[in-house]
Amino acid sequence: MARDRSSVVEVADLRRRLGERRAIDLVVGHEPFAVGTSHVDADDPVAVSLSLESISAGISATGRVEVRWHGSCRRCLDDIEGQLVAEVSEIFADVPVEGETYPIGHDQIDVAELVRDAVLMALPTAPLCREDCSGPIPDRFPVTVAEDDTGDSDRPIDPRWAALDVLREPPES
Repeated sequence: MARDRSSVVEVADLRRRLGERRAIDLVVGHEPFAVGTSHVDADDPVAVSLSLESISAGISATGRVEVRWHGSCRRCLDDIEGQLVAEVSEIFADVPVEGETYPIGHDQIDVAELVRDAVLMALPTAPLCREDCSGPIPDRFPVTVAEDDTGDSDRPIDPRWAALDVLREPPES
């Protein structure tokens, strides 16, 4: 497996004959990625394993992208991490169509944008540390309630919230 962290792949040999195939395994460098609280740090290596095939439209790339991600549990807020595996099936073309294909330039393809798109689409948006996570431990995150000191008692009361007024009353002894 190549470990130079380059995302550029030479494809001149593939383009000579239609149907020519080659497998590549790379570890690519990247900028940090983030979606919500889930993120991939710049020093987390991204492993790319692709099968490249020469097709009439350009180069077909199918395979997977793997990287370790970090984040916070959406219920208990503990730090968590996991392994992201994203399956990819994309086309590189001489005349790319924005949002549909990636460019071929000087008989080279750069898989950096493919990696970025695959990782961002696969990052969990609201991760859980475990399926049965019950949420934060009450002593760890104490709740304080601010008193309503606006003194604006002449405000109209919404009748839909009137049932909650009993919560403002002091408990009877």
